[in-house]
Amino acid sequence: MSKSTASRICKELRDRYATFMARELSAVKLVALSLDAIYLPVRPLGAKEGVLCAWGISETGERVLLAVMLAVALEPAERQNHLLGLKKPEADADWLTDDGVRSALRGAALRLGQETVTEKDYHVERKKIAAADRRRRRHGGQLRMPSYKEIKRKAGSWSAALRLAGLKTA
Repeated sequence: MSKSTASRICKELRDRYATFMARELSAVKLVALSLDAIYLPVRPLGAKEGVLCAWGISETGERVLLAVMLAVALEPAERQNHLLGLKKPEADADWLTDDGVRSALRGAALRLGQETVTEKDYHVERKKIAAADRRRRRHGGQLRMPSYKEIKRKAGSWSAALRLAGLKTA
């Protein structure tokens, strides 16, 4: 296979993955959430690598794949946090990206079992996560979940942030 063909295929796969991760999830009503890892051969001659999956069970009993990512670059303690939209703090003050907004809001909606997240619900959920993080901090550092003000500043408004995350707006 030529370099240009390989490059084109990789770009197409990255685009399809980005589309999958940015898809609308507000219509999916979940009764259960499961975070799992499966080990797949991701390279022809390489060892199997962990692939993290966030699965949901809908009200109709259907299994729904919500998120998927390669676990190689993450420490074990970071894997669940990444799938749920939590990040480690970074020195850069402008650390929040569109993907960060999307994953933080989707993660909060999944944890709350709701189709959308109000600013107040997000704030309360963020405080719960921070309290749990303080208890486990001695095992690997502090996590960073953006505040609702940071999310609003990045997206322009709370409604815009919800739309960016593919969640239902009020």
